[in-house]
Amino acid sequence: MIPEENKNLNTELDTATEINGSETVKLKKPLDYNGHVYTELHFNFNDLTGRDSMEVQQEMVQRKKGVVIVGALNNDYIVGIAAKACQEPIGIDAFMAMGLKDYNSITEITRNFLLK
Repeated sequence: MIPEENKNLNTELDTATEINGSETVKLKKPLDYNGHVYTELHFNFNDLTGRDSMEVQQEMVQRKKGVVIVGALNNDYIVGIAAKACQEPIGIDAFMAMGLKDYNSITEITRNFLLK
């Protein structure tokens, strides 16, 4: 039985819903990116390939972020994978501009996918 004081606690993942391997994240704070305001973002992790992973790693080397040892533990890699899975036309810079709670929710969802 859940104690009464814990029944109303929100977790970071309360804003995400999963449908057929796709994730929809309702943003707590709207994201204004390239003249478009996003209130939710859609991710499809099931369509990612090994090529996507290699591209994220190559982009990190080009940005001088180093070599990825364990992708699921590296936030630069996680954000790169999230950007690849995102169905909206946003880049990694959009994740840097979003509110911290939204950023944490999306990186947690992505990390959980990578660790499955």
